[in-house]
Amino acid sequence: MRKMLTLCAITWLALALVACDDESQNLTVDEAAVTAELQKHLETHLMGVASSASFVEDSEMMNSLGGEEGTEPTPSPDGGGGGEMEEGAREFVDMLKQHVFVSSNVESKTATSVTYRLSPEMCGTPDPEYPDDTQSCIDFLNEIPIRFVVSSPAESSYVIKVQIGTSKLNPVHFSVSEQKLGVEVDLAAAKATVEMLMNEMAEGEESPLPEVMQGRILVQLVRNGEGDFTATYGVLEPVHVKLEGMEFKFASAPEALVAHLVNATKKLELSSALGAIEITMPGEFLQGSEMICETSPNSGSCWEESTGPTGGTFKLVSAGAAGKVTFDAAAQEKLVFSDISLAGPITATVDGKTLFQLELAEAFSGSIEDLGETGTMSFEPKMAITIQLALQNLVSYLDDASELDAWMLDEELRIELAGSFETLLDTDLLKVVSGSFKLWAKSGIDVQAEAGMCVSSADVEENGHPFAGFSAVSCP
Repeated sequence: MRKMLTLCAITWLALALVACDDESQNLTVDEAAVTAELQKHLETHLMGVASSASFVEDSEMMNSLGGEEGTEPTPSPDGGGGGEMEEGAREFVDMLKQHVFVSSNVESKTATSVTYRLSPEMCGTPDPEYPDDTQSCIDFLNEIPIRFVVSSPAESSYVIKVQIGTSKLNPVHFSVSEQKLGVEVDLAAAKATVEMLMNEMAEGEESPLPEVMQGRILVQLVRNGEGDFTATYGVLEPVHVKLEGMEFKFASAPEALVAHLVNATKKLELSSALGAIEITMPGEFLQGSEMICETSPNSGSCWEESTGPTGGTFKLVSAGAAGKVTFDAAAQEKLVFSDISLAGPITATVDGKTLFQLELAEAFSGSIEDLGETGTMSFEPKMAITIQLALQNLVSYLDDASELDAWMLDEELRIELAGSFETLLDTDLLKVVSGSFKLWAKSGIDVQAEAGMCVSSADVEENGHPFAGFSAVSCP
């Protein structure tokens, strides 16, 4: 299984990488130099960014936000330090150096290019747990050869074109240099290759093919200096993908997500400027399953029941979002967010009937510091969120309406936090240092605490209202 996942990762990575270059002025290249520099550049970027991000992985706050407890760094395969990110990066880099950009894979060369072809030898020896995987991997590479044609438009800078199949379809190429890994995805250009791969891999069975694939996406990693990286994801041209009733539309957003990582200062900055998003999906694609078991003193039985909607067309729409979040591990694990905003409400519907809607009253900024026993947070001018729930519109699409908690059927929730707050040591109380804390629900819940008061949070019974445990109290 691991071999096929690795092979699929290489194939789909190839399909996802497109970068612009000027082929008319390629330099003369030397095979040994090309191989050595590609390996060096890829290792510098991939290991560099993984190592630089180690402080995020080791952060108690970030692990807490992710629902995980802090872990000790895991030694990397080369004997150095590092956690899971570095270990994963090392495995990927070693795979590229040993099985992709390696001299034994050189199939041909000219004065200005070197062509590497993936060898079935990369499939390795059979895995006892998945013995068929190795042969499937070998058969795939024999039937659908994958080549990487490398040229050099400038000193120590390379463009790698990907050629798929015996017809050498060239849907993608990417660039590698000492400063940058530049990647563009041209979905229209990749469509023919996707169709070829899906047909080949279907082995005679009818395989669903994308009806529409359009748009261009940018993925770029820039090395600004030692331990200093900027990663950018952008939608350069509107994306439209349609397959088997599913439809994805993303408006242009050249800097949809930008991450700036500096290891020396232990700081991570994430900025976002998302365009409009529309996702449509048949209800059947949202179905799941649940194992039900009944036991008695002498016997027991289990069976699987389906959950989720049995029909309908579901749609999620967002007009866009923007904001910036900075994580400062050196400043007592502080999370600062700036100008968080929505261009319009985020709405989920089924067959045109509203299920969920979220709105922000205005843009807000704030911070969260030390999520431990004495953590603090602040919001300015205020974080004001309104959520409309109308899941009664979902009931007719479910076999078992008891899947829904009663409070979800028809509810409006309002959350308004303004000012600064702190957690009191050895208590479950949140003190309103300045400003106010407000929770309101249409069903009759109204919690308001002004400066100097505290908010208590008690456990709520299973399937109970999420606001039910909150109350305004006097601080001790």
